[in-house]
Amino acid sequence: MKRSNGVADRISIQAESSDKSVEVMRKFSEQYARRSGTYFCVDKGVTSVVIKVTLDSLLL
Repeated sequence: MKRSNGVADRISIQAESSDKSVEVMRKFSEQYARRSGTYFCVDKGVTSVVIKVTLDSLLL
């Protein structure tokens, strides 16, 4: 069995946490858009980047 030094494990946990946070933020954003009568850009990549950047700025 290969022994881990912990760095890879921490990166994996951070990535999983980040993915969960992005998913929560995406759901919130979709709900907000429905309630406010607004909409997202048709390019899902743009929406994804905006959500990630917003989330990153909130977590600083």
